[in-house]
Amino acid sequence: IRYSDKLTGAVKSLFMQEAASYIIKEAEKGLECRDYEKADGEEKVVYRASLSKVSRAETLIHLIEHEYKDIDYFSENEYDFKKVKGIIAKFTYPGEDGMKTFYIAKILPASSALRGASSWEINGESFEPFSAEIALKMPDDNQVAIVDGNIIVFNQAKFENLFQYDYKSQVIAEAKANGLTELKGH
Repeated sequence: IRYSDKLTGAVKSLFMQEAASYIIKEAEKGLECRDYEKADGEEKVVYRASLSKVSRAETLIHLIEHEYKDIDYFSENEYDFKKVKGIIAKFTYPGEDGMKTFYIAKILPASSALRGASSWEINGESFEPFSAEIALKMPDDNQVAIVDGNIIVFNQAKFENLFQYDYKSQVIAEAKANGLTELKGH
């Protein structure tokens, strides 16, 4: 979905600056980064998972990077907002090897949307009909960052919900696949 140039500062603040600020502030207080496989829900810990292990996230990044032109822009006339699972912002910056890219993803609960048909707005001293099709209250918490093939998980529950990722099920599936491969090899 496109966004107005007037929102550029808010996008940077809500997505990028909040996450960077959190890491900088909490690093001074002992913030640790651990592998997602060792996630225990501790405080002052962010988790790292390999993008290749989270198939839905890997597919999403592939689509954005390689098939972006084939992705339709969101329009409430064509799509139901209730079916939107989340939002991902793409950021680029100059690196040693050219432009580098990272992403910040957030889950969008259906309750964060206000529909124009059933909402009013306050303008001055009076209520008026809501002027937009949909208004959205953007989540202001840090949830997920995707950087250089790694997923940085700030909020474990939201990460799992956003990408429908269940590490324990993944481990069981991998063990079964490895067992079948070993049986086939003998």
